[in-house]
Amino acid sequence: MDKYGGIHLGENRSPHSETVMNLMEDIRSIDDLEFDTREVLATVHRTGRPLIVTVDGRPDVVILPAEKLPTKMTAMRAAVELATVET
Repeated sequence: MDKYGGIHLGENRSPHSETVMNLMEDIRSIDDLEFDTREVLATVHRTGRPLIVTVDGRPDVVILPAEKLPTKMTAMRAAVELATVET
């Protein structure tokens, strides 16, 4: 883990490195989104990772690149099916 809260896999990153959360980049306040929307969205597109937007210090919404949505939806459906089978 680096001093900014991110876990880095080195220069030879795995294809799954976008799933590693960086606390300094991946959690932003609603004020950041309001005042610097383009920069916040540029970060989401640059990293390919979901971004958590907080309101009053609590998670409120998640923003992710549109091209990642089908993959995330598939993973969520699989998790729900697995949870249903296990109970």
